[in-house]
Amino acid sequence: MGAELPPLHPAFDEENMRIAVTAFTLLFALVACSTNKQTTSPYQQPNALMETEINQRIDQIAFQHREELVQNLLWLAQTGEQTIPALLRGLNSEDPKVRSSCCWVLGRLRDRRTVNDLRGLVDDEESSVALEAARALVLMGDLDPSPRLIEGLDSDRKEVRYMCHEALKSATGHDFGYDHLNPNPRDLKIAVLRWRQWWGEYGGDTFFASSYEQENGLGNLAAPGGETKPEGSSSSDGQTESSESSESTTPDTQSNGGANNPESSAPDATTAPAVIPVSPANSNAGAETGEQGGVTTSEGEGEGSSSCVVACPDVVKISFLPRRADGTTGSGEAAFTFTYEVEDEQHLEVIKKATAAKITQNFEQARQAVLAYLNEAAVDSLTTEAGKGEAASAIVEILNANFFATPPASAKVTAVSWQVLTAQ
Repeated sequence: MGAELPPLHPAFDEENMRIAVTAFTLLFALVACSTNKQTTSPYQQPNALMETEINQRIDQIAFQHREELVQNLLWLAQTGEQTIPALLRGLNSEDPKVRSSCCWVLGRLRDRRTVNDLRGLVDDEESSVALEAARALVLMGDLDPSPRLIEGLDSDRKEVRYMCHEALKSATGHDFGYDHLNPNPRDLKIAVLRWRQWWGEYGGDTFFASSYEQENGLGNLAAPGGETKPEGSSSSDGQTESSESSESTTPDTQSNGGANNPESSAPDATTAPAVIPVSPANSNAGAETGEQGGVTTSEGEGEGSSSCVVACPDVVKISFLPRRADGTTGSGEAAFTFTYEVEDEQHLEVIKKATAAKITQNFEQARQAVLAYLNEAAVDSLTTEAGKGEAASAIVEILNANFFATPPASAKVTAVSWQVLTAQ
């Protein structure tokens, strides 16, 4: 038999084994890093518990209706940016109700980074999804889908007409005398034609208006050169001032689809103030209540009057989530009206109209700021008269900061009056 090889030295075996294990570990780590590279999301990421809650709420949309659905969507909107990744995934859901609801929430968040994702749904095969995507984009300042909303102004359903017009009015500052509850079909179509003519001027598509004009026999109507004046009231200088009324109650939520249905859209909590308040009447006492339209105005005595106080006729309604003493989240309801003053010795009437238009334009921004304030408020501070007074004063400042951050600087909110303020 041949000579046997001597056994390896024990120290040599142990050292080589250690080197081999270390090398294998490093190699495995390098492979793992190269194959599991993750993409960083541009949006704020929720923690694990919040991510689970958000995903569960989006999964529940398909099975919710009416108030339950509305509250769920409002929670997603109020939770903020960290819901966006899950909402974007919801846009790809097979359920059109989920897709349209996610569009609605993204429209309230108004994060322009989601514009490209929403554009892909403007031509969705489900009309409710396409309409909600278009509405969200218009609210973000992308006016390209405006024709789809203008077409919605002719809907048989008042809720669809309302939501389309509110989005157009908020984004453009126009209204062209449109009233979604107008009982006169011809007046309604004339207002729609003016919206179509506006798009012809803005987007260059003149056929959009001319075809509608011919189809509905609306020839010889002037193109929109400004806002229409459906009703007039005579002012002290003999001029006619328009008095537009705004529906103060959000249309009822339906359960079978439509732009104001939670299955395609959740309703806004309130509408914006009337674009142009009723002209104040002169009064020897220095103030007079104008019953028509619910607008209370006061104006200085005589021809040289230089100021006017207007009470907005609409009630601002907000559902909010205040903080309890134990650190948990409570629930609250608020409803209030406010008055504002305009002052300009030389151009009072012009400033009044510009002020009302500015309030309408910035209304949703102001409402969101008030909501943020109430969400941070303590339940205990909103249940006493002193606390309610402090809240009213704070909201006056919030409204002024959001309504009148830009000229006319001669306008200011002067008071907030609570109709309802509950927190628990």
